[in-house]
Amino acid sequence: MLVYEVTVGTTARDVVGQIVDENGTPISIHDGHAWLRGESVDLPGIYFNEECVVTDDSSGTITCPEVGTLLTAAQLGILEKATFRCKFYYVDSSAATDYSEAFDITFLTPPIPNFTLTATFTVGSGHGITLDPSGGSYPAMTVVTVTATGTAFLSWGGTDAADMSVATSPATITMNEDKTIIATMS
Repeated sequence: MLVYEVTVGTTARDVVGQIVDENGTPISIHDGHAWLRGESVDLPGIYFNEECVVTDDSSGTITCPEVGTLLTAAQLGILEKATFRCKFYYVDSSAATDYSEAFDITFLTPPIPNFTLTATFTVGSGHGITLDPSGGSYPAMTVVTVTATGTAFLSWGGTDAADMSVATSPATITMNEDKTIIATMS
């Protein structure tokens, strides 16, 4: 059985199959409509019924392009992956229905990127920066509390100063890309 793996929210690959008769033999298709239909045991109630493109009439080949868009990250939820049992269906002009052999599509959660927070302070003795959580590299959308320590704090500077939650210290910043901030101290 053919198994496809795609990452949610991508156009990782097209799903291609053949419409077959009751004996599993590919049939010539024309003048009709094709769908990819699938249900998942991992996600009850989530299914698809997507119209497809007839790729080759004579060989019975059809394509459901951009399969990665058929399931959203929100539908996948906290699961790392979900597998759908699928078939291609084809209804010709005489309303006869044929279909492909069953196959699986496994949807995988997209990887969560990490972003780097570069936090420095103006030159001088007795200054410092603390990050909570510590580390400097964070999964996307992590909220980091940045605290300037030492003598009097004046302002946040650097490329991403506008992303700080407040103009005072401590402040938070949400990691949705690599960021650079500078604590200006007196």
